[in-house]
Amino acid sequence: MLETVVTSSSAVRVSPFAGQATRFRVELYSADGKQQAWAETPASLIGQTEPDRELWAFLMPPGKVVSVVDKSGVAAKFSGRVGMTASRISTGEVLFVGGADYGGGSPCGSASMNKSSNAIDRFDPVDGTVTEFGKLGHPRSFHTAQAISLAKVAVAGGYVAGPSQGAVASDSVELIRTDMGSIRPSPHPLLVARARHCSATFQGKMVLAGGVGKAGSTLELWDPAVGSSGGLVSLSPARHSASCAVAIDPVSESPTVFVAGGESANSTVNTVNLFAYLDGQLQSKGTLTMPSGPASRMFLYASGQPFQVVVAGGFGSPGGGQPLGDVFRHWLSTHGPSVGWQKIASLSSERGCAAGVAVNGKIVLAGGMGVSGEPLAGVDIVDLQQGETPLFKASLPLPRAGAVAVALDNGVILMVGGVQLQGGVAASGQGLYWFLPTLDPNEP
Repeated sequence: MLETVVTSSSAVRVSPFAGQATRFRVELYSADGKQQAWAETPASLIGQTEPDRELWAFLMPPGKVVSVVDKSGVAAKFSGRVGMTASRISTGEVLFVGGADYGGGSPCGSASMNKSSNAIDRFDPVDGTVTEFGKLGHPRSFHTAQAISLAKVAVAGGYVAGPSQGAVASDSVELIRTDMGSIRPSPHPLLVARARHCSATFQGKMVLAGGVGKAGSTLELWDPAVGSSGGLVSLSPARHSASCAVAIDPVSESPTVFVAGGESANSTVNTVNLFAYLDGQLQSKGTLTMPSGPASRMFLYASGQPFQVVVAGGFGSPGGGQPLGDVFRHWLSTHGPSVGWQKIASLSSERGCAAGVAVNGKIVLAGGMGVSGEPLAGVDIVDLQQGETPLFKASLPLPRAGAVAVALDNGVILMVGGVQLQGGVAASGQGLYWFLPTLDPNEP
């Protein structure tokens, strides 16, 4: 133990973080010895070479979602947007890109957008602050953004016009260089304009699938050096508001792209489409029929070790209706499905359009839209490593739907954007939330 500071009401204990020489564990105890909160912090903050440097760690109350504050205890100032993105970059910071001011309606269906934004904001988890990074060349909402290298984020498609011009999808791509502080248009546009599409990344490339209009029946693999040189690949049925993921096939060691659900015409889609990346091309590897039935705006997770795909929640009917409440897993083999779908958990509430993220073998779903058609406050954590898993439940300070979530370097989940419900009034989500996704409050 390095240091224990005792006051009349609490004690702070600092000790080496288990198995990690470069990190320390900071714990807060009440006067009667009960743990109240804990966090981990880089060893450099209290290294012997900097004895006068301030030790600072945000202490997370176990099992609780809290608002992000700075070192002075002031809540982080950020007005969230609908259809924005959050991308973690190599420094551990997060870029918030685009989105639109909420103007009414369902954030998970046909929400009214006052105006798309061209803002790029940078969140620093070390001091809990949000600062302006720069401006996109075009305002965008319901676009995608992927960190395709350590210091480069690709922002693709989305709605680029305000309401007076109607919702116009874009085929343009902009590249953000976080190491140089630059934002520039790519000379390689998408092959088709896309909005409300999904995307994923592997090997410095970005796969984009579906979207509104004619983009819905296609996917493409975009490379920052040459664009989508492989052409358009067929996606059937056509869809928007699908979910994308990538995992490495453990035998062939090649990426597999998963495109799950979505909305097609006046219905939702009931398949997970699989595409293998072979010989520099995406090739269809068939489909899986989802056990929950047709769904859109679900959470999708895939991994290569073990080779599996997981779907959770979603909407059973177009426009954000009939939310679903189960979590299913499908084990895969290199020759196609080997074991059928298995239900591994039930969510605390049926929901779609939740902020979802996977971290350390767990999937986390926060908020979303429930059966009442209003945002939810519940947070569900499912441990995928335990088979029939226990479900841990937490709660957001305010109900929120249509938000995005990202896992920080230390396993903390950050949630931002969307629409929040306060006093019965829906408005753009204000501030940021974060929490540690632990099933056991004492788990390191």
